[in-house]
Amino acid sequence: SDTEMARIYLVFSPDGSDEPESALKIFKKPVPSDKAQQDFLDAIQAAAKIQHPGFIRYLEAGLHDGRCYYVAEYLDRLNLAKRISQKAPFHEAECLEIVRHIGAALSYALNSYKMFHRNLKPSNVLYRKDGTTAIADYGLATWESVNLADCVSIASPWYISPEQILGKRIGWSCDMYSLGIMLFQMLTGVLPFHSTVEEELLGLHMDVPLPAPEERNPNVRISPDTVDILKTMTAKSPTARYADWAEFLQAVDGAIALLKAS
Repeated sequence: SDTEMARIYLVFSPDGSDEPESALKIFKKPVPSDKAQQDFLDAIQAAAKIQHPGFIRYLEAGLHDGRCYYVAEYLDRLNLAKRISQKAPFHEAECLEIVRHIGAALSYALNSYKMFHRNLKPSNVLYRKDGTTAIADYGLATWESVNLADCVSIASPWYISPEQILGKRIGWSCDMYSLGIMLFQMLTGVLPFHSTVEEELLGLHMDVPLPAPEERNPNVRISPDTVDILKTMTAKSPTARYADWAEFLQAVDGAIALLKAS
């Protein structure tokens, strides 16, 4: 597949197997400086330390003709973006289970390695054969921003947090905001903020309160607990969101328990 910044190839074993064994991502823009190349290798090496089923495994990284590349575990299930486009809105309990699994993985990366994503979006959430999620493209957002995007945040304008738009010091809870936008989309089938003009879209993230889910999709009925979770995750100020992933996971567990009881 082809994106604005990179091309992705399937890698097959030389024994002629029909199953791809890994994915190769090659960044299109050459990075001329030795420092940029070393920073890339260091970023992959740091991210590869995360050995958790909630993350795709990085297998190797290197340089070819001045372009950086990495090889990662390949998962052939539809990513979350494709699942949303085909099947959303999902059942409320399923949405909560998905964000719970993603949140638990992000909590592990933050607590164990002080690492957060900075570009969380549905296309970066893949699926394992057992149906659990695995986060891709982690650990590289800062390097990509500095070396491939003239120091502009590479976060998707559909999921970007207000503090990333403002270029403020960014903390782990930018991922919580992005995950909240993803939760809204899973619950309703549509995004909370929409504009064909990127500047306008960014302004909505910064200034406009999150709409009620039924405003975007009158056919859905979301429990008050889940609406509260959505509002807290997507608060404009990071300090108004959950204090940590543990508090978020506790709230999600409570909402799931109430749904099951009812």
